[in-house]
Amino acid sequence: MTKIKGRNIDPAYEIHLGLYQALTVPDEENKIFKTVSRDFFDLIIIDECHRGSAAEDSAWLEILEYFANAIQLGLTATPKETKYVSNITFFW
Repeated sequence: MTKIKGRNIDPAYEIHLGLYQALTVPDEENKIFKTVSRDFFDLIIIDECHRGSAAEDSAWLEILEYFANAIQLGLTATPKETKYVSNITFFW
């Protein structure tokens, strides 16, 4: 297991931990998640997904779309479910 840091995804490890800020930036040439193939990850777990990880304008969405073939699991300890609002999201 390794933490993604130094703008590098080390393929020698099976488990990678990282913040989306370590994976992507506004300029296209520095989006390090694109340095690995789209099928590099089998499973992506997004913690605190209620904070907008899956929103249409989130920085995470670009990463999730790139790795669309991976199982994507969003987790939250504070879901909100009302008659008018739902932030419970399921990724498949």
